Amino acid sequence: MQMAVKNFMVAILVCSFTLAQSKGKVLCVINLVIFHFDGEIVKLACSTGYIGSFKIICKNGKRPCGHPGDAPNADFKLIGDKEFVFGATVEYTCRKGYIMASRENRRNCRAQGWDNSVPVCEVVKCPTIRTSEGIIATGNIEEASFDDVIHFECTSPRKMLDGAESIHCTKDGTWSVSVPNCIDIKCLPPQILFGTIIEPQEEYQENELIKYACDKGYKATPGTPKCTKNGWSIKPECEEVTCVLEFGIPGVHSTSPSGKNIFKPEESLTLTCRKDHWIFGTRLNSQIIKCKDNGEWERSPICNEITCNVPHDENLAHPFYYFSGDKKLGDTKFYECNYNYRKTASYATCTIDGWSPRTLCTKMTCPEPEIAHAEILRPKDTYTIGDRISIQCFPGYEPVSYFVITCKRQQKWENMKRCTLAKGACGKLTLTNGFIQYSKDHDGAQRASYSCDTGYKAFDEKWWGVVTCQQGVWSHQPQCIRKNECGSLPNVKHGKQIQINEAHQDGQRLKIECDLGYKSRLSSIRCLNGQWETSVCERKPWRRCNTPPEVENAVITSYSTDQELEQLVTFKCKEGLELHGHDTISCINSKWEQTPTCKPFQCPNPDQKIENGVLMTSDHDNKGYWEGDKVEYKCNDSFRFPGENIANCTQREWSYPKCESE
Repeated sequence: MQMAVKNFMVAILVCSFTLAQSKGKVLCVINLVIFHFDGEIVKLACSTGYIGSFKIICKNGKRPCGHPGDAPNADFKLIGDKEFVFGATVEYTCRKGYIMASRENRRNCRAQGWDNSVPVCEVVKCPTIRTSEGIIATGNIEEASFDDVIHFECTSPRKMLDGAESIHCTKDGTWSVSVPNCIDIKCLPPQILFGTIIEPQEEYQENELIKYACDKGYKATPGTPKCTKNGWSIKPECEEVTCVLEFGIPGVHSTSPSGKNIFKPEESLTLTCRKDHWIFGTRLNSQIIKCKDNGEWERSPICNEITCNVPHDENLAHPFYYFSGDKKLGDTKFYECNYNYRKTASYATCTIDGWSPRTLCTKMTCPEPEIAHAEILRPKDTYTIGDRISIQCFPGYEPVSYFVITCKRQQKWENMKRCTLAKGACGKLTLTNGFIQYSKDHDGAQRASYSCDTGYKAFDEKWWGVVTCQQGVWSHQPQCIRKNECGSLPNVKHGKQIQINEAHQDGQRLKIECDLGYKSRLSSIRCLNGQWETSVCERKPWRRCNTPPEVENAVITSYSTDQELEQLVTFKCKEGLELHGHDTISCINSKWEQTPTCKPFQCPNPDQKIENGVLMTSDHDNKGYWEGDKVEYKCNDSFRFPGENIANCTQREWSYPKCESE
């Protein structure tokens, strides 16, 4: 309102006119000299130094009173009019904290101007502060006025105010609250939303702690509240448990659910890092991370750039020197190994799985020595540089004493020797499902005693056996077979057995052949639960035969005619022929057994190809080849026979022609 009045006054000054009333007509007076009638237009000239013009119209002319005047700490307003003109009234109102000291708070615009004086507003006063013993008041306690503030504190550090620390003088002239007193320090139990006080008390003394528990899904403010002179040191509150996902985490490719950053307990976040990053504390590019009941993530949702650490390989030489600087994904580093170790690659490469190769340095080793007819005393899995091992040749091999070899830095063995068979000695035997012990008899000859494992027996049906060395050859090969199998064939008088060094299965049968003039009641014997059946060859009943039959190209070399003995005749072919059938036959029931025949030696099939030549088609392909047979060959292109193209079979061997280049 004051600003409006001032603008109005400026307008009055610029126009420099006043109003008057003459003989019942409203006139306008310009410069208090010239009068104008209502509705008359007056053109005003500008002052010296200004250009332009200004027109005004005289309407409802009233005498103005000017500004009514400002009252300190008060405001005024027009009542019943809009201008400071004759008949207008202004009313003054004291501002907050002040009271009207004048009898009149209004001024009226009269013909002579404003009546009454500008009213006065005095500040509100508050009563003098009276404090009890042990309290200090700071401020204007004697003549406090509106908005003055008084501060209180106790003189003893063991006391506290039972009211406000500060009070102020209000607009009504009263203090905002009562003056406090100093009492012993105590705290009242607070009201905790979503929480319960454990073992509550009516009040708590100084330094006493309050314990409380929050409802599920809420957590307590960090720390333990303690009663102090200023109240609880920490406000006991229960906050809703949530896990917060920060936005703009470096290295993050995506999160799911997308755009969500506040998670409640048991809710999960799927965090996916960029290809060159992995989740903090893992080697994973993507992982589901759950919000725990305490408001913490079970794993920090952070994506770290993939890097490799300095390898802690004790066999690396100066790792912090060679692996300094950046160690990001794809970076390569040159490195060296310690003495007696060798590099497994020229460079180490940082990969998502760490440094590649995984083993950068490997110990230099020598291969396990392979010495025929010898064994390593106290063998090891690996042999490193400087290792020394003892080698012992098998019995019968030289050197007799053990010798020592050493693994050198070239990864080769030094002082390697060969084990050679001693003159007249036998080599080492092998035995499956049993073991052998070597010794020498009183003559110094080699002996090998052996025994079979549980469930096995010696091939000759014993549980143990002895093999002797005779002129560099073992008497036989020891063998262990299962107890339900049969081994060596039994001796059958007047019978023949072909001994095969193989185990015979339970139920297996073998044919028995009796000597000439003898026969067996059993055509074969059977293996039953590890034992052979018993068989006997008996003399055949016979009657004498006539002169032995003739065999072409053969002679009789032996013929028995003794009446007490069996008639036997033996044949032999002439040179260049071979006997087919038994060379000795007997007389059975007045008849000679099947006589043999003499035939040329049978040759093997000739080679289909010779050097630079091939076999020509032969009519012998399906008949076989015999002593003296011939076949023809032909040479390849650019080759020829210097002589015949014939191959001859002599004494079961072929003599082939040769093709020479032309």
